[in-house]
Amino acid sequence: MSLDPALLEAAIRRNDALAVRDLLKDATEADRASCSKALKDLFKEPKWHEPRLVMLAPQQFAEFLGSGFQRPPEAVRRQQQEYEERNREYDAWREVANSFAFQLAALGLAGGVAIAAKLASDFGSWRTTAAEVEQVAVVLADRSPDWLADFIDRHLKHQFGIAAWPLARTLVRLGAIPRPDVPEYATLMPNGVTWHAHEGNAQVQTPLQALLADAGLLEDEIWRLFTVPEAGKVLADIDGRHEWLEECRGRAVEAIEVHIAGLLADGEPIPEEIGAPRLLAVTVAA
Repeated sequence: MSLDPALLEAAIRRNDALAVRDLLKDATEADRASCSKALKDLFKEPKWHEPRLVMLAPQQFAEFLGSGFQRPPEAVRRQQQEYEERNREYDAWREVANSFAFQLAALGLAGGVAIAAKLASDFGSWRTTAAEVEQVAVVLADRSPDWLADFIDRHLKHQFGIAAWPLARTLVRLGAIPRPDVPEYATLMPNGVTWHAHEGNAQVQTPLQALLADAGLLEDEIWRLFTVPEAGKVLADIDGRHEWLEECRGRAVEAIEVHIAGLLADGEPIPEEIGAPRLLAVTVAA
């Protein structure tokens, strides 16, 4: 087996995502299956034990409350110590499992589309960066399983976990999958195209800048906003959030259709990548 389980486990435990990618890059599906079996104990979630219920006398509870819950009664201290001891194994595993390298390796070893979809939905998306989404896409593209397009369709529909549209778009750009046909590939684009803005980056792109930075979007994806029925409602919902976003951010927030419409304004040049005839034709047809 060319994929060494010991080396992969070591990379996971030190949260070395680049090493995980390098180790998985040339692995066959047979290598991945064998490695997954060898590391089953690492990927198996230990049992989590619920805390034992503690009953306090009224006076005890009143004193506990009066201390601002800073001076717990002896029974509560014993319960907390017992809880920590019983969940020591789980807590140690959770610390490793929450790492990006662990989640990346799990996707790289997933034994089928259903398992991969579940892993993607459980991904710790609240802290995932655009660079990490790119790494996930590269690991999946390196692997290129026959279920990859189906996996992306499912994830676009589910939308929980790792950012679905940026992941799908990156895989399309890498040539790993064809453009998805599900409506969500269009309806998630207005937010997904500037998703990196959620990282607090000072150099935030406008929707138009993001579109022009990814020229492939102008060949196909942008036109789906005019042809996919569900896209209209999504754009309307985004418009409804603008006033609130402007108040929160202290600056103007323009939706993607505002930028597209601006291209049609008198005296406004239309980029060659879009082309006025097609833009006008598809707008009229819609």
